[in-house]
Amino acid sequence: MNNTRKQYLNEYELRDLLQCERAGCPCKRVDVEGKMIGFTHCPAHLPDNNPSLKVETKEYGSYKDYTFFDCKTGCDYKDVRAGVARERMEQQK
Repeated sequence: MNNTRKQYLNEYELRDLLQCERAGCPCKRVDVEGKMIGFTHCPAHLPDNNPSLKVETKEYGSYKDYTFFDCKTGCDYKDVRAGVARERMEQQK
């Protein structure tokens, strides 16, 4: 059995992981191609009833598709990363 997992999530995988079940929530907004856009829920300060985590893909140095995230309520980057790791572990159960 292979227990390895991809270390980094792209923008769309991260949004999918953090979106909620609430109908009509802004975390479910999609563009004309059906890709999620805008903000999603910050895992560092749940419950995040008003999506505050901006996720986007940018070019960064030699990386073409680098995923950036920024919590607009001021959560520390390390806390957000730890929250993402928790969510990924919960999803695997």
